[in-house]
Amino acid sequence: HLPVETNRYLDIEPGLRVKYYHDTILNRFSWSLFRQLNQDLAWANVVHVQAIFNSPIPIALFFARKFEKPVLLSPHGVLGSWILKQGMPLKQLWLKYLIKPFSDYVYWHATAEQEKLEIYSHFPEAKVEIIPNGVEISSFLNHSQYNQKTYFLKYTKNVRSNSPIIISMGRIHAKKGFDILIRAFKEILVQFPAALLLIAGKDEGELPNLKKIIHELNL
Repeated sequence: HLPVETNRYLDIEPGLRVKYYHDTILNRFSWSLFRQLNQDLAWANVVHVQAIFNSPIPIALFFARKFEKPVLLSPHGVLGSWILKQGMPLKQLWLKYLIKPFSDYVYWHATAEQEKLEIYSHFPEAKVEIIPNGVEISSFLNHSQYNQKTYFLKYTKNVRSNSPIIISMGRIHAKKGFDILIRAFKEILVQFPAALLLIAGKDEGELPNLKKIIHELNL
């Protein structure tokens, strides 16, 4: 739980107010949200929903429809076939009975063409716009540049200045497909035996499996 005050609007900065609703039932359902969202959405100009498989989502969609508010729905990749097989069971029933009744009234936000196709696979009549995730350019203006020799020494503890290098960055999760990358790298080594593959990211439970694959492939 975040150490924040709940059930009232907090002024985070000029022009930005946030309300946190307290999860009251098994850390999954917020009774305060159910009671207050009705009045909170009454004055909204636009409702932006950023999830699918969470208990507040159908409630937000219901009240937004009640007040005839325009709704932007961002699924954030959870409609992919792999994700639908993970975690909460009965996701197809959730989509059919709790999301589909509102699908004709919302605008869907996809971050890429693949996500757009995933939305269409469940909601063929959906109104979808592709808007890629933004990048805060200023965060990358001040960066350190290394020559190849220094780079290898820093991240591999070896100096191999003539080796081709592949870098893959992302959270180390089964969804990201690093296992596919590692198996493909085995094939790359046939043509480029000195190549190196660097994977960078926070482990989310997939690292032991990747290490097992690396060992099996003798990489």
